[in-house]
Amino acid sequence: MDFSAIGTCFEVTEDVIEEALRPAGDLTEESPRERVFALLSHMSEIARPRQGSVKLLDVLAGLSRCDWIEGSLELRFTGDAERTTVELLVDDGLCTTKLRDALRLAVPLAEFAKVLGARPDGWPPLSVDPSSDGEILLRASVQSTGDDDPRSAVVPDLFENQTNRVVPPTAPPVAPPRPDLRSTPDGATLGKVTLEKRLVPSGTVRGAPPRGKSG
Repeated sequence: MDFSAIGTCFEVTEDVIEEALRPAGDLTEESPRERVFALLSHMSEIARPRQGSVKLLDVLAGLSRCDWIEGSLELRFTGDAERTTVELLVDDGLCTTKLRDALRLAVPLAEFAKVLGARPDGWPPLSVDPSSDGEILLRASVQSTGDDDPRSAVVPDLFENQTNRVVPPTAPPVAPPRPDLRSTPDGATLGKVTLEKRLVPSGTVRGAPPRGKSG
């Protein structure tokens, strides 16, 4: 996306920002990451005192809502009476890393300090961290659901079939029935012992002599 026609930061309208952050229509289109970084780079080149440089905060607020940023966006403003440096960092809960090279604007730091001091929560989800010392630190709060849903790098329609698919619940495993050890059929084996049924002829008493024979 070509932003060269934009001569001052005043010309960075909401439409321009929305177009820069718009999800890619397909995987061959320029990503929103590339577009918004190009816009930030161009704004840092054309920024001049009292010419709308605070519009940069609108772009950074939109950037902080993008779900392709793996963590929470942090912005550190440092500078002097002539220049401002903005570091773009991402805190993933374990460490803080650079999102891209720092932005350097030919604008006094006091110009950002004045507007952020008057509206510390004016660019949600970004807000000024009052504990910062010697610099201006903006942190992104927890992303909310609803109208401020984070912007994806690709339009959701590309994944409609996957996101709308309902996965049926998995039935719990059924344990096999336990054998009833209270009754054992004839000839069944318990361990290594076999129960056998022995038949004794009728009228025979074990240990007694046969009939008709006397001792």
